[in-house]
Amino acid sequence: GAIVLTIAMAMATWVARGITRPIEQLRRLAMQDGQIGPAGLAATGLPEFDMVALALTTAAAGRRDAAKALAESEARFRALFERSPSGTILLDPDTTRVIDANAVAASYVGCTVEEFRGRAITDFAMQTSHERIRAICQSVVAGHSSSYETRIQGRLGPRDLLIAVAAVVVAGRTLVLNNQIDVTDLRRAEAGLRVNEERLELAREGANLGIWDWDVVNDTLTWSEHQWQLHGLEPRRGGPSPKLWQHTGHPSDLPRVQEEL
Repeated sequence: GAIVLTIAMAMATWVARGITRPIEQLRRLAMQDGQIGPAGLAATGLPEFDMVALALTTAAAGRRDAAKALAESEARFRALFERSPSGTILLDPDTTRVIDANAVAASYVGCTVEEFRGRAITDFAMQTSHERIRAICQSVVAGHSSSYETRIQGRLGPRDLLIAVAAVVVAGRTLVLNNQIDVTDLRRAEAGLRVNEERLELAREGANLGIWDWDVVNDTLTWSEHQWQLHGLEPRRGGPSPKLWQHTGHPSDLPRVQEEL
């Protein structure tokens, strides 16, 4: 009886160790979040435990790869976000407040990035109403993109901006990505050009002058309305301006054009 009991105890100890070793290995894998790779796993002799251990390490490897890919993607996004030559803003679509912005966008309103964060974008709008901005944000969250031109007020004065907005998912949350291009200088130049054109037209009318222009590259002749009158002809409309007429051909063709008219 003593011999049988001793043998039974020895066998029970051997079996217990055969069970506790795999359990200990699973415990270490769980504590290390599966840092041990599948190649480093030792067979325990229990298929069930070996399958669980392999599943844990495989899942952990997948999580590590996904985390690495996500970190690389976020790093690329951050680099593009911060180094973009245009203004870039991340907005909360519910509150229209600035979650993050690059230095270019902050400079448009005369703030630092830290000062700009947390501010409502509607505080700087001059031409677009608060309701319109909120409606655009909700439309973007619903899957639509939008672009428009507006004027904002900053510490350095008003700025004209071309804005394109689209949805972007950050940390599982849908935000509004606002990209801005400053066209203030362009709009000022266009306004100055229009003023100069108006002055030129007033000077031409005051001096009773006719003007014609020959585009050599496109072989297009353009006459002002008064140029027709100087030739005793009735003006014919056409071309980019209602006061101009375009004819494709050489200026030497004008006598023929006069005969045709």
